[in-house]
Amino acid sequence: MVLDAPSSQRTPWISALKTDGFNFDRFNHLSDGKEAVAQMAYQMMLVDSRLPGGDAVGWLRDQRSVGVTTPFVLVTPAHDLEKRIRAFEYGADDCVIDTIDARELVAKVRAILRRAPMLKPGIVDAGNLRFDIEAREVSCASAMLALPRRELDILEHLMASFNRTVRRNFLETAAYGTFGEVCPNTIEVRMSRLRRALQQAGADVEIRTIRGVGYRLQPISSEQP
Repeated sequence: MVLDAPSSQRTPWISALKTDGFNFDRFNHLSDGKEAVAQMAYQMMLVDSRLPGGDAVGWLRDQRSVGVTTPFVLVTPAHDLEKRIRAFEYGADDCVIDTIDARELVAKVRAILRRAPMLKPGIVDAGNLRFDIEAREVSCASAMLALPRRELDILEHLMASFNRTVRRNFLETAAYGTFGEVCPNTIEVRMSRLRRALQQAGADVEIRTIRGVGYRLQPISSEQP
């Protein structure tokens, strides 16, 4: 996700990110970004400190205080050293100045995304499901759930983003890799198998299709749109 101040000139950055194959949502107001993050699971956030609608560093502090670990990179003017220091103190993964070369920015984004899997918690809980990341095992109400590797990879990301939508292409990459060949209905087949396995195991969560976007793992009783 890119949160970009309306007055800034980011065309080279945006072009470089697109050329390198990154998919991202771009917002020009902090409130729009907050709403998106509440609904969508992003791999990282690139946030301009001058966004209208609030204090980006304060938002970072609030995110970290409730356990959100999504990598966060703050963009500031070169002279704003104090804001960069404050951002690091509140949990920013990196800070860059707004004159950074587009190639360096892309390199930083790639480095942060490579590092992100190492920062995952060892155990992820979602409803009565528990995923042991290191052992690659998932249980439902303490009973082990046998799943093929690709279904495990998909479920891991859905659980880590519990109650938030995960984009379809992100799940495809998680299961098959960046350059893996994926048939058009492959993810639907995997999801069908996952749904059946969760239902048979007595899971109190379900996988919901968000048409045109992706999937969300949520409580069965949830009334979310």
